[in-house]
Amino acid sequence: MEETFLFSHINRTGGLTFSHNVLHMRYSQFEICDEHNFEELSHRLRRMQPAARAALRAVAGHGVHQHLKRYFPQPCKVFSVVREPIDRWISQYYLDRKLEPDHRHYTGACHKD
Repeated sequence: MEETFLFSHINRTGGLTFSHNVLHMRYSQFEICDEHNFEELSHRLRRMQPAARAALRAVAGHGVHQHLKRYFPQPCKVFSVVREPIDRWISQYYLDRKLEPDHRHYTGACHKD
């Protein structure tokens, strides 16, 4: 029995790039379940027919956990992509500033007196 990979995406670590350029290139649309929101992912897996879950080769999303293994009759392996913590924090900071430039934590922080 072929195993299923459970990919837990951690923000700002290249996870979307990995998911789109490796998982989606390797597996067909019927062999992968990719859901950004963990609750939606869990709900989607519960609604699937057992044969459809057994056919999955990869599951990807934020917060993928060991307990998702219970949905599969086949062996599963959980993995993530990690990144150097300071670089990840800086990347997250700039993303947050881009998404919310007027947030109170950023206004005035870069202005000279």
